[in-house]
Amino acid sequence: MRACLLLDQKLLEVKLMNKLSDELLIESYFKAKELKLSYDFIQLIEVELHRRSLEKYTKKMTLINK
Repeated sequence: MRACLLLDQKLLEVKLMNKLSDELLIESYFKAKELKLSYDFIQLIEVELHRRSLEKYTKKMTLINK
């Protein structure tokens, strides 16, 4: 049951991330790093940055290195 709830939460987070503008997504990434938010959350942002081919606007990403 807990696994289903976590999966539902992740899907919701991904759907919400799709609605962010590129600029806001990049700003969110840097703010999340600055505030040292959870690694999982930062990974979610990095995956979305990668999906949008926006890695070049960030310094060193923790998950995806090109």
